[in-house]
This record gives sequence, structure tokens and C-alpha cells, in this order.
Amino acid sequence: MKQLRVLVDERSPEARQDALERAREQPTARLLLDQAVAPLRRLARRLAEDPDAAPLEELWPALDEAYAALDRYLGHLLERSGVTPRCGAGCPACCTAAPTILPIEGLRMARALRRRDDGQARLLRAAQQSSLFHALLQRALARSDADAREVYLETQLRWRARGMPCPALDDDGRCAAYESRPLACRAYVSVEEPARCLPSDPAFVGARRPLLWRSDAEARFEALLSELGDALELPRALNLLLALPRLFDHPALDA
Repeated sequence: MKQLRVLVDERSPEARQDALERAREQPTARLLLDQAVAPLRRLARRLAEDPDAAPLEELWPALDEAYAALDRYLGHLLERSGVTPRCGAGCPACCTAAPTILPIEGLRMARALRRRDDGQARLLRAAQQSSLFHALLQRALARSDADAREVYLETQLRWRARGMPCPALDDDGRCAAYESRPLACRAYVSVEEPARCLPSDPAFVGARRPLLWRSDAEARFEALLSELGDALELPRALNLLLALPRLFDHPALDA
């Protein structure tokens, strides 16, 4: 497990979060977030003007522009708040999770993976994992009287404990679709030892990680992504594992 950063942020979780909140309020942060939202808003405006439009020729460059600006925004928050993630290239400690994904993000991930020579093999892995996760969730729901969301979160933990690598993960610990990874992956950071990101660590459940995505202003980005998914009539799924098999052959990927 590769670790590229050696600086340790010894502040309390509350102090780190306060620093992130102050960074969010800075004019530069607001500008960067606006730059991330702008290309999505342009697409949404076009669809509002012409509901029958299918802006596929504009979709991919607009998403590339939006996520590039999003990365600059998140990087600015980390820099200005002094929060130094222990995450780094080649560290797959959190890549056994089933991250939340919006439909348009699932389509973008499917597009990136399908363009690879090993895309069909990755689709097969995603389909197998999707079936296993779904069965695990259904068994948990049948046995429990708890709230469905609580059962789902517990199922996610049990899934992570199995240690199955994400379909996008390469053998060297790097993501094969890194530029297309969803918001949930981009905003997940840890300031602790990579081992603390593993469910096998006794402190895993109680670990408190910086909340890099939480404000109402940031929610605009997600809302616009959801609108695009609805406009393309994309199927919804709870997480990346369940989304990829459903989107891998979507006709929008041929545009």
C-alpha cells in the first residue's frame, strides 16, 4: 500500500472542519465552484429551451470541463484549510467500497471503462459484484426490521469487509477510470494511516474523515448532474457496482 504523503494533520476533527468551512467562504472557492457548475448549467438551459434535445455532442466535453473545475475547487479547499490527505496514487485502501454514484456519473464511468481493451472483463467483474451485493442487501433487508437506509449502510460495511476490489481498480492500485471517477470518490479523503480506511481496522467505524462536500452551494452541482441524468432517462442505482452493468450498453455511449 503506497503512501506518498508524510505530513500528519494532528488537529481535532472539529478544527479541521472549521478550517474547511472558512475555506468554502473565500471568494476564490466560490469562483471555482461556479466554474464547475457553469458547464452543467449551460446544458440544463439548453434542455429547458428544447426538451427534445439530446445534447450528446456537448455532454462529454461539458462534463470534462465541470469535473476539471471541481478538482480545482476541492484542491483549493484542502490547500486553504491545511487539510493534508494521506491518500495518494497507488493507495487503494478505500477501493473496496461501493461508492454512491449519480446516473450521469455512472454513464461516464461506463464510457471510460468500455473504451479500454479490457472493458468487457471489467463489465463482467462489475456484473458479478453487482449480483453479489444485491443478494447481500436483500438478505439483510429480509432479516432486519431496521430502517432500509440503516440496513443499506450496514450492508456497505459488510461488503467492504469482503475486500473485493472495485471493477475500475488495476492490479497496481490505481484507478483505470480515474478522470471519470464519481464525486463520492473525489470528495473522500483521509488524514489518518491508510490502514484506518480498512474495515479490518478496529478504529474503522469510529474514524472521522474531513467532510469535503457538504454545503448547499455544492449541492447545486449534484442537482444539475441529476437533471442531466433525468433528461437522458438514465436508470438510477444505489452505487457504482449496481450502476455499471445497467449503463455499460446505454445508447448514449455510442454518440
